[in-house]
Amino acid sequence: MKKKIGFVLLGLGLMLSAVGTSIYAYSEISVENTFTTGIVDIELEEFTLENGKEVEWSDAYQNILPGQSISKIPRITNYGNDCYIRADICFVDTSLTEETLFGMPSEWELAADGFYYYTKILSTDEEIDLFQGFTVPDDLSEDAQESEFRIQI
Repeated sequence: MKKKIGFVLLGLGLMLSAVGTSIYAYSEISVENTFTTGIVDIELEEFTLENGKEVEWSDAYQNILPGQSISKIPRITNYGNDCYIRADICFVDTSLTEETLFGMPSEWELAADGFYYYTKILSTDEEIDLFQGFTVPDDLSEDAQESEFRIQI
């Protein structure tokens, strides 16, 4: 009798092991995740106002005088997916600074890293102007008055 009980318990143990192994094998599920990246396609164009109309910017400005305001409109257009944007404004060979810029929308914020961040999402086919122009300081030195300068964006 003890042998029969031993065989029954051994059989039950083997059966439970087989069932437990099959249950464990079936509890694993494979899932395939597919991720796609968005398309970032932004364009920077520069315009100026001439006789009240926007025209494409040209570097033909000469004989700029102290205190003069120059219309320069850098415009960023988003042709890709909705995105956040930032811009770096670099003044080359000049004493001009960010303080000389005018017409910058309030949604642009200067961060500690030196970049201007647009605080809203720029939607597809939407455009935003970075600023409307700059003013040459009244106290421009004589050395600077005979030089060329650039604003890189």
